[in-house]
Amino acid sequence: MASCIRAKDEPLVSIELWERVQGVLTGRHATPIHSYGYEFAFAGLMTCIQCGCAVVAEVKKGKYIYYHCTGHVDKGRGGYADCRRKYVREEVPDETFAALLDKLQFDEEVLDWMRDALKASHAVEGCEQEQAIQRCQTQYKRLEDRLQAMYLEKLDGRIDNAFYDRMSAQWLAEQTRLLREIKRHSEAQESYMEDGLRLLELARDASRLFVNRPQTRKNGS
Repeated sequence: MASCIRAKDEPLVSIELWERVQGVLTGRHATPIHSYGYEFAFAGLMTCIQCGCAVVAEVKKGKYIYYHCTGHVDKGRGGYADCRRKYVREEVPDETFAALLDKLQFDEEVLDWMRDALKASHAVEGCEQEQAIQRCQTQYKRLEDRLQAMYLEKLDGRIDNAFYDRMSAQWLAEQTRLLREIKRHSEAQESYMEDGLRLLELARDASRLFVNRPQTRKNGS
C-alpha cells in the first residue's frame, strides 16, 4: 500500500487523544451534575478558582439562573468553603464563553488547509490502523492453529484433559480480546476522517452555534 511508505509521519491527532475526544462527545467522560430537572448551559464545565470544587446552577424565582461553588472542600468535613455563598448570574459566564469562542473563528481558507492536513493525516492513520488489524489477525490465526494442534494431542492422549481445558480457556479468552481490538481499530479507521471534518466545522461555527443555542429549559419540555 503506497500510503504506508510514509508511516513514520506524525498523525495530526493521535488515536489516544481522538478516543478521549469521542468519549467526551458521546458523554462517556462527562462529569455528572445534579441539574434538578433543568438543562443548564454550563453544567459540568466550570470549577471554582478558589477551592477547585464544582460550580453548579440553580433557578431562582422560576426564571433566574445563578451559578455558585458547591464548597465541598475535603468532602464537606469541617464545613463549607466561603466561596459557596458567592452567586453569579448566568449572563456572566455566558459573556465569558462567547468571548472565548469568538477567538476560535477562522475563515474558509484556513478550514481548507486543515481539511487537507486531516486528509494527509488520515492516510497515515489508516495505514497504522490497517497494520494493527493485520497484527491482531495474525495472532488470532496463530492461536487458532495452537488450539487445533492441542486438540489433536488430546485425542492422541499426549496431554490430559485438565491441561487442555486450562490452556484452551486462556487462548480462547485471548482470541476474544483480539476480536475486540480488530473491531476497535476498524471503527476508528472508518470514523477518523468523517468525525475529523465534523469537528473542524463545529470549531468554525462554535461561536454562532453558542449564540443561537436554545435557552435553558426544563428536561422533556
